Formats: sequence, C-alpha cells, structure tokens
Amino acid sequence: MRIRTSDTSTRTQLAWGISIAIACAIVIGCGGGGGADFTGTSTNAGTNAGTNAGTNAGTNAGTNAGTNAGTNAGTNAGTNAGTNAGTNAGTNAGTNAGTNAGTTAGTGPEVFYSYGIANGTNVAEKNPTDASDPVTILSLTDNYQGIASTVSGSNLGYGYSPVVGANALYGLWEGADTIISHGTRLSNNVYIAVGSMQFGVDGTTVFYTAVTSEGNNFLFKVTPHTNIVTLDSGAEDMALDPTGTVVVYTKSTGGSAEIWKINVDGT
Repeated sequence: MRIRTSDTSTRTQLAWGISIAIACAIVIGCGGGGGADFTGTSTNAGTNAGTNAGTNAGTNAGTNAGTNAGTNAGTNAGTNAGTNAGTNAGTNAGTNAGTNAGTTAGTGPEVFYSYGIANGTNVAEKNPTDASDPVTILSLTDNYQGIASTVSGSNLGYGYSPVVGANALYGLWEGADTIISHGTRLSNNVYIAVGSMQFGVDGTTVFYTAVTSEGNNFLFKVTPHTNIVTLDSGAEDMALDPTGTVVVYTKSTGGSAEIWKINVDGT
C-alpha cells in the first residue's frame, strides 16, 4: 500500500508536472504565436507606413511638379503672349505711323484752280508738296466761270451763261460734270461775272465771289435750294482755310487791296 500510495503520489506528481508542462507549452505557444502575430503586424505596419509615405511623397512630388510646371507654363505663356502682343502692337503702330506719314507726305493736298486762256478757261490741279507740273483736267469755253470741286471730286460747282460777251449773265450750277443738262441750278440769281468758288467741308455749301448786275463785288455762300447769304461786300478772290471754318479773301478799300477773313457763319 505504501508503494502503491507512493506510486500514486508519484503519478500524481508526474501528472501535475505534465499538466504544468503542457500548460507552459500552451502559454509559450500562445505567447509565441502572439509574438509571431505581433511581429507580423509590426512588419505590415512598417510596410504600410513606408508604402504610404512613399506613395504620398511621390504623389505630392508629382502634384507639386505638375502644379509648378503648369504654373510656369501658364506664366511663361502669359508673359510671351503679353510680350508678343506688345511687340506686335508696337510694330503695327510704327508701321502704320510710317505708312500714313509716307502716304500723307507723298500725296499732300491738291490745289484745284482755273485760269483764263484764249476764248475760254482751263481748270487744273497741282500738288504743292512736289515739283510736278499742274495737271489740266478741264478746258472750258467762256460760257463757264468760277469752277470748283468737292473734296471727293464727285461734284463740280460752276457759273454758266448760255451766251458770252457783254450780255453774259452767269447762274450757279452743280453736277457730276459740266454738261448743263446733267446739272442742277443752285439758285435763280445771275451775275455779270463769277470769281472764286469753293465747296465747304460739308460738300454742299458753296462759297464764291461774284459781280452783281449793279457792278458790285460780294462774297456769298449758298446751300442748294436755300437763300443766298451775303458775307461781305467788295470781295474779289476767296479761299477757305484748311479747317473749312474761315474764309480768307481779298478786298479793295480806299484803292488798296487787302486780305480779310471771316468765319463761315458770317461772324
């Protein structure tokens, strides 16, 4: 019985030892497994962190690079566009200014005038800015006096008498040419002579000097189908200034020829 008891005790102790060993093994195994899991988790966390950091860094770098590239491209494009626009504008302005200056200098204002010849009148034009000879554009009989042209050259004004000599009486006409059947009478007034004549800047008002049937010289203006306005007496030759607002004319007072001026409105 003692041996048996001793065997039992020994078995019990062995059982407890085995149980403890198994428990330890289980604990160690759990701990190991846990250790393995923690190691795996740590490894994954590190991997993920590295991956995410790399991805974010790459993304940010790419984004920044793209943004900077876009910004720079936009800035450069805007700068270039502005520079080119400014350059082109300056070039065009310079070219236009040069072209206009050259054109203006080369063309200049044309002077349109008439002068008497045997049994008639020649009408000529001359560019005063160059040395070219006058160009005769019309040769008229003594039936015509005081020829004028609009600035555009589309219309002529003139004095016309169906007869010449002592009985000549000139009426005022206008038309695209000097053929009376093509013309329009400006007024019903007639004159012994028509002197200088010029269209105003409006292309319709006509300024002129004429000798009335009483033998007196006057400076007149007339717009088609309206009353004639007397601007001054004693006037012989006249011309509008370049602005078309002032009439300059010659006038004899006390036996002396003088140069006068008056505004086109009579003031």
